[in-house]
Amino acid sequence: MDSQTRIRHNAQPPTLANDLDTSLEKNISNPGEGTLVGKNKRSLTGGIDDTEKEDSGHLTKTDRFQEFKRRITGKHVDKVPTFKESLTATARSSWLNVALIIVVMSWISHFLHWDERATFVLSFLALIPLEKLLQFGSKQSMLYLGSSIGDLVNVTLMNGIEAILAILLLKRECELKLLQSTIIGVTLLQLLLVPGCMFVAGGSRLIHQELHQTQTQLNQSMMTMGVMCLVLPVAFFVGITNIGATSAETIATAQNRDLILKFSRGMAIIMLVVYIASRIYFINPPGDENAGDYAEAGGHEAFKHKEEALKAEQPKISPWFCFGFLVVLIAIIAVTAEWLVHSIDFVRHKSTIEEEWFGLVLIPLISFSGDGIITAAYLIRKTFFHGGKAPHSLADARPIDLSIQFTLFWTPILILIGWWINRPLPLLFDIFEVVLLVAACFVVNYITADAKTNWAEGFMMISLYAIIALVAWFYPGQQFFAVLFPCIGGAEGATAEGAVAEGGHH
Repeated sequence: MDSQTRIRHNAQPPTLANDLDTSLEKNISNPGEGTLVGKNKRSLTGGIDDTEKEDSGHLTKTDRFQEFKRRITGKHVDKVPTFKESLTATARSSWLNVALIIVVMSWISHFLHWDERATFVLSFLALIPLEKLLQFGSKQSMLYLGSSIGDLVNVTLMNGIEAILAILLLKRECELKLLQSTIIGVTLLQLLLVPGCMFVAGGSRLIHQELHQTQTQLNQSMMTMGVMCLVLPVAFFVGITNIGATSAETIATAQNRDLILKFSRGMAIIMLVVYIASRIYFINPPGDENAGDYAEAGGHEAFKHKEEALKAEQPKISPWFCFGFLVVLIAIIAVTAEWLVHSIDFVRHKSTIEEEWFGLVLIPLISFSGDGIITAAYLIRKTFFHGGKAPHSLADARPIDLSIQFTLFWTPILILIGWWINRPLPLLFDIFEVVLLVAACFVVNYITADAKTNWAEGFMMISLYAIIALVAWFYPGQQFFAVLFPCIGGAEGATAEGAVAEGGHH
């Protein structure tokens, strides 16, 4: 059924009484037989068959759940690929798979204690084919999970590397300040640099590209909510600080620490509830007539075509191979990324790089290195080597979803994990970092307000990220935080505490 027929059909659904009247008029001599009305067939008892459900485009939630069960087991396709076919398709998914040998070499380099520079380079290169495989597996999972749930799983998988690295930093002693900088850095990267590259690449040959209007509005509200949850603890901290205070004893009291940790943990729980509620609304909007239609209601015909193409596409790998493959792949990526971070310690300790820049810029860029190179290659290919293919009218804004999830889901998860393992991670971040995040949120929300993007706006986002990286290079960090939460200061905590106790601070 085309879109216009569907709109007419949805706008004026046939009633049972009208169908019975039509049935009696057209089949007065055979009242016991079913009647065909247009493309919809009803029995005289009012039963609705599968043909009408398919044509109406509005299934109940129970019908949608049954359809989801069919999709996730692969019963919606003519033929489910065998294990051998799935393995072959995975191996042939990209020419970058030949570089998977570098993964083995990076592991050997780590366990045999090769030079740290060798381990760093090998681990960096190993993430590129692994990220490409992750993209392939994520796309295949969407064919079984559908657009809404598939997008959520895809976003979670793409955030998996950064989340695992953050948990590893949380478990290490006295690395909490570095962890806080990394959280902000990952969010800024996914909010500005990556979508900016996507918008530049996608809009290089179009006056503008479309964003999902309803989803964009929800994302703007969620991003603002997440940023405000980081602003409030800073306001609280400033409010309890006496004007002109320079002594650690006037600020870093046990009572203040307890208050900040208590409301941080309470806020973390509320933030989790907000994110989960938004995902429930997105996946399962209220009303039977809306069940499953949210992904198609984007205000632009291209989104409906995209959803229909997703439903019609034949998977290349079987569902259980796909899900098992993703689990194994995430584990390999996480371990390889850990070798990368461990090998970069020589940069941190043998250079003059400020720890603030190390967390805000360097670690996020390195942990995102594989996907970053793929993004850069995508930009160059779509801009200069498109082969005459028509540009796509839809903008790729999924990285913004990544930043929202990291702010409203993974950050509170880290706070609660820290509470559990006795690592007091608060929602009180460095004031400079919070201001950076507020600025990025304001720019992104303003750019996406009309649900349209162009290459100039994408270039602005990239430029803002470059400005942030430049300013952060010279920023030493707030020393008061190292005293308020001593372990946050890392290896430099004792030095910072002594400096503040003498009355000096940056």
